[in-house]
Amino acid sequence: MRKRLLKRAAAVLIPMFLVGSAYLAVQTWERGALPWNRPPIVDVDWFDLNVEHRGVRTEGAVHLKAGFKLIYRDGGCLGGEKTGQAYLYPLFEPENYLVDDQEVRILLYTTQPPEDDLVDFETRTIEGFLRPLGPDRWDPTVKANLEERGYLVPAEFEANVLVIDEFVD
Repeated sequence: MRKRLLKRAAAVLIPMFLVGSAYLAVQTWERGALPWNRPPIVDVDWFDLNVEHRGVRTEGAVHLKAGFKLIYRDGGCLGGEKTGQAYLYPLFEPENYLVDDQEVRILLYTTQPPEDDLVDFETRTIEGFLRPLGPDRWDPTVKANLEERGYLVPAEFEANVLVIDEFVD
């Protein structure tokens, strides 16, 4: 009887352990750290940002007036659903951010609202997780709205634009 119980427990627990381990391995490989930890922060110049970096600290000019307010829902597995706001802003090199026809190459995703509604551009140091633009940060209207505001956007927007998911302490 005991042997049979151990076999059943192993039949349930071993696949759960394998799936959990695979999930942690993929998350660690993608983020450069375990899901509940931050990846190591590396100081990177704005021009050198690419998909090889994970945790970055860079300086850039955030165009607050060209940003988007995103509303998201966190649906918990216990049925508790909460909504929140996030913001998506174009991020430019800190020196030449007022040049016309700027190409959007990097976006800043943050949950902190702008401190002052009257400020158009803000130069600041950003710490965050750098990754390609994915479906969880993407809305098809973003590209059209950026083009309407006079920005150049790459043809394959999702593949050629990076997002810095800002760490909020």
